[in-house]
Amino acid sequence: MHDAGGDTDLDVAKRLRTIFAHPDHGADIVNDLQADMLTLPLWMQNILSDTMPATSSADRMKTKRA
Repeated sequence: MHDAGGDTDLDVAKRLRTIFAHPDHGADIVNDLQADMLTLPLWMQNILSDTMPATSSADRMKTKRA
């Protein structure tokens, strides 16, 4: 992945969604990315904001613990 502009490749978006949905680690990864989003390059923020789940951190933690 690099700052090439344009749309995110569909395979990359699909892989990211798979990672974010992982039952053991997905919520932790999303929480870490959300906490440090502003430290990432803008192009990466755009890709992640388009692929990360829209639920809040608290909702994901409830789901993870259930």
